[in-house]
Amino acid sequence: MKLPINERSTTEIVVLMFSIVISVVLVLLILAAVLSKLIHPQVEITNLSETVTSLIGVMIGFIGGRAVGKLEANGE
Repeated sequence: MKLPINERSTTEIVVLMFSIVISVVLVLLILAAVLSKLIHPQVEITNLSETVTSLIGVMIGFIGGRAVGKLEANGE
């Protein structure tokens, strides 16, 4: 499967890369939380869950900001 990277703008590529990195980090953090609770049930994962929530907020804000910026640039 060939990805049409050369048809995308630089901004789209940056947004995709940022989204992929944040998604991978989120999956790894959630996996770490689940494994730590399974291995050591007494472990407190409050800080980890706050980090996951913050990262989700950052990702939504970044993508939403890019979408609004794109609409404003197109005059909509």
